[in-house]
Amino acid sequence: FLVFLTYFLFLYGLPVYAIQECFPYTNSYRPYTAHSWEVLTSWLKAIFTNIFTTKVNIIFALLLISSVIITLLQIFSKKIELSRRNILLCTLLVLIGLYFLGLHEFLFSKVLYTTIWARPFSILLIFSFLGIAFYDYSRFTHILFAAMIVFLVGSQFHNQLQIVKQRRIEERFLSLPRAQILLGNEPAWIQTVEATSQFLKENLKKDELFWALPYDPLYYFLTEKKAGSRQFILFEHTHIPPQQEQDIIQELEEKNINYILMSNRIASPEAGLGVFGQTHCPNLASYIGEHFEEIASFGNWQVVPGWGWGHATKILKRKE
Repeated sequence: FLVFLTYFLFLYGLPVYAIQECFPYTNSYRPYTAHSWEVLTSWLKAIFTNIFTTKVNIIFALLLISSVIITLLQIFSKKIELSRRNILLCTLLVLIGLYFLGLHEFLFSKVLYTTIWARPFSILLIFSFLGIAFYDYSRFTHILFAAMIVFLVGSQFHNQLQIVKQRRIEERFLSLPRAQILLGNEPAWIQTVEATSQFLKENLKKDELFWALPYDPLYYFLTEKKAGSRQFILFEHTHIPPQQEQDIIQELEEKNINYILMSNRIASPEAGLGVFGQTHCPNLASYIGEHFEEIASFGNWQVVPGWGWGHATKILKRKE
C-alpha cells in the first residue's frame, strides 16, 4: 500500500505520456520484446550456463536440486505436522510468487541483466529449500552442512578475486574525484568519460547547468551538476510527443542552458534507440541545430556505440 501510495504521489498531475515513460510496460515503449518460448529458452540456458561455469557451481547445483526434492517430499508427505507444513508451503509459494514478479521485466523483454531484480528472492528461495531439507538432521550434520556452504562461498569468492586481480590495471581506473574506481569497461570508454567530464568542469561556471542526451546522466554525477532538464532519456522507444519537446525547449531557455552534451548513441543501431532528429524529436533536434554549435569532440565517432563500449561524445555551446 505504501509503495503504491508513493508512486501515486509522485505521478499525480503528470500528463499521460509522462506516466507511460515512467512505466514502459506496453510493447511500443520497450526496446526489446520476446515470445514466451524465447524467454523460457533464454532463462534455462542462462541457468545451465551458470551451473557448468565452475566445479563449485556444479556442486552447489547438485546440493540445491537434492534439497528441493527432499523439501517437496517432506511437505507432501505426512511426516511434518500440518501447521508447520502449511507455514512452509505458504512461505515457498510467496517467495516463488515474488521471484516471478521480480522477473516481470525479463519475461517481457528477454534482456538477461533484468533477472537481477529477482535475485534477492532467488537467494531466499535457495536457503529456504536448504533449511527445510536439512531441518531434521543431527547437529553434526548441520555443522558439516554449514562448513560446506562456507567452503563453496569461499571458493567462489576466491575465483572472483582472481578475475578482479587480472583486471586491476591502470588503464581501467576511472580517476575522477567522484569516481576513483576500477571498471570492467574498455580503456577507451574510460578515457572518453574522463576527457568529457574534465572539459565540462573547466568550462562550466560554478552554478551553471548543462544538458546531456540521449541518455548520459553519469556526467551529472561526475561533474556534480544537476540536469538542465527533467527529461533524462531521449530514445525512439520513449515516444516523446511534440508537446513534451516544446516543454524541454522552454526549460532549456528558462534555465539558460548554454552547453549540451551529446553521446554517439544519438544514432544507434540498437533496438528502439533510433536516430535523434529523424526517427524521433525532430523539433528538439531542429532547435539544437539552430541555437548550438559543436566546440569539442571526444572518443571515436566511427565505432558502433554501446552501453559500456564504443563511447564518444561532443560538446555543443549556445551560439553568440
